[in-house]
Amino acid sequence: MCFTRNWVGEAKSLCSPKETKKFGLDNLDDEINILEKELCEGYQEIGFCHNDLQYGNIMMDEETRSITLIVS
Repeated sequence: MCFTRNWVGEAKSLCSPKETKKFGLDNLDDEINILEKELCEGYQEIGFCHNDLQYGNIMMDEETRSITLIVS
């Protein structure tokens, strides 16, 4: 999460106060804290995706109801 915090700080330094509010940069520090807390509790499988959540990139196993995201 260090990279994310550095990115937020850099983004804030390049934006005007109006842009910071428009893009929600002030909220990101709190959201990062929440994410870190959630990810530290129990076992989690964590991955990263390209954020293309079109229908063809999401698969669900009908029996287990588990979700798989295609990230290539």
